[in-house]
Amino acid sequence: MSVDAEIEETDNWFISEKKDLLFTIDTTVDPSTWAIEWSLKPVDKLKDDALIDKATPTGITIDGTKKQATVHILAADTSGLEPGKYFYTLKRMDAGSEQVLAFGGAVLRGGTL
Repeated sequence: MSVDAEIEETDNWFISEKKDLLFTIDTTVDPSTWAIEWSLKPVDKLKDDALIDKATPTGITIDGTKKQATVHILAADTSGLEPGKYFYTLKRMDAGSEQVLAFGGAVLRGGTL
């Protein structure tokens, strides 16, 4: 099942900040062997290539026991982006089992912490 999980302004995600984004996977099985991808796009350019792409095993780690995926954002991933609203998707990419796991808006804030 897909989950609408917004990354709000109150989540305090800033440009040029290392950030781990945690997602709970709605499944009854252990997802630790799944191929998962996460992408970020501008809300007005959803057909364009992603600005940030992450994938298992290096850009995303999975805790099968807790059924959680952690997307690892590096400071360099957002350093060239503008503050504002974006759209992300977290997808399972295994052949025959492709599924959007989570999606939603993502607010990226400017300035410093």
